[in-house]
Amino acid sequence: MRGLGGGVKKRGVRELILNNKVDFIAIQETKLQVVNNRLCYSLWGNHDCDWDFVPSLSRSGGILSIWNASKFQKTSVVHRAGFLAVLGKWTQSLDVYCIVNVYSPCVLSLKLKLWEDLVKLKSDIGDAIWCVMGDFNDIRHSSERVGLSVDEGNRESVLFNSWIIDMEVVDLPLIGRSFTWYKASGSCMSRLDRILVSAHCPFKFNNFWVKRKDFKEFVSNSWNNMVVQGWSAFVVKEKLRNLKTELKLWSREVFGSLDQKLSVISKEVLRIDLEGGI
Repeated sequence: MRGLGGGVKKRGVRELILNNKVDFIAIQETKLQVVNNRLCYSLWGNHDCDWDFVPSLSRSGGILSIWNASKFQKTSVVHRAGFLAVLGKWTQSLDVYCIVNVYSPCVLSLKLKLWEDLVKLKSDIGDAIWCVMGDFNDIRHSSERVGLSVDEGNRESVLFNSWIIDMEVVDLPLIGRSFTWYKASGSCMSRLDRILVSAHCPFKFNNFWVKRKDFKEFVSNSWNNMVVQGWSAFVVKEKLRNLKTELKLWSREVFGSLDQKLSVISKEVLRIDLEGGI
């Protein structure tokens, strides 16, 4: 989210948080050199929050992150030029999370420094689940910009995509729109804001499961009956983890112990190979 100027915008932020039960919000371009409890409590709608910020330079820039203090327990904070990283744990999970609020500069050399700092931070922290979000001031493909000619293979986009790979994160798709920045006249549009989350494979999928007529209904019911609270990426992660357990139990009930069956088949194949070699 960008901007924090004016009472109307502040009320809009508070309504967004309250109406959508937000647990973590990342604001860029605050244009504020000082942030205090009064402002954050006002934005959040109550005192049950914690926060940290990077001050603006004069009237330019500024980063602010606010989160639900009863659900996310901060362990440390890292400030760097262009980003604010908050490390901690959700009360429902033992995993370590690193949530990064980014407001990238426009100059490529400064972007490269920002990307380098984040890759190093990821290496220093070690095992953690990452969410990197904000204004990256960059596009990944020519389709993410309209109104300006863009070379599909331009160096900056190539470097940006390479950094995303190095961070081992996935770019979440937009819902309901294709661009996040619009020129006042509407002549130019770009997707400069995005949310990148840790890539993971929560479970192995057996193709023969879909041959069962009740498989889709089982997955749908299991997913809808799970009650998980927290920010969106956390909810999806926990639901996938729970679904993994549900699928294991379902598969065992329907198909029996696959490991045992595979062991029997492997022994039979080995026996046939030995007989064939005699």
